[in-house]
Amino acid sequence: MNSKEKIKKEVEICMAQGTLIILYLQGKIKTEKGKEEFSFHTEYQKWYTMALKIVENIAPDRYAEYTSYYEVDKKRKTLGYGTYVIQDYIKGVAPNSYHYPNFDTKEQVLQCVYNQYTILRAISERIDSVLSDIQGTLYVELQDLEL
Repeated sequence: MNSKEKIKKEVEICMAQGTLIILYLQGKIKTEKGKEEFSFHTEYQKWYTMALKIVENIAPDRYAEYTSYYEVDKKRKTLGYGTYVIQDYIKGVAPNSYHYPNFDTKEQVLQCVYNQYTILRAISERIDSVLSDIQGTLYVELQDLEL
């Protein structure tokens, strides 16, 4: 298996893990008695770590957007629909129930994870062209170095 095939395989594995996380957040994954429960915190952190490297290396133009769904904005003044991120959910943080009585943290984190998943999906759909561009760039740089 060459490098291109390995990268494609890793992206496929990452997509499958992302799908499981989304299904869990939608309530479509049920655990059986006596079996280990699905841990969002553990599974998400594993997935995010893998996906983050893929986005960083294959689509650096989408990296800031991808991380914005996870990381708290340092300039954030309030916590609400437009500013709630995955890190808030993991820490157990929620907006004030007085100002946001119907705020569903799980629904909000589902939206953030789904947005990250769609970025990863877009990358997977253009992976051949991206890898070809990288390969061409490396070839040109190698030729320049030889001269």
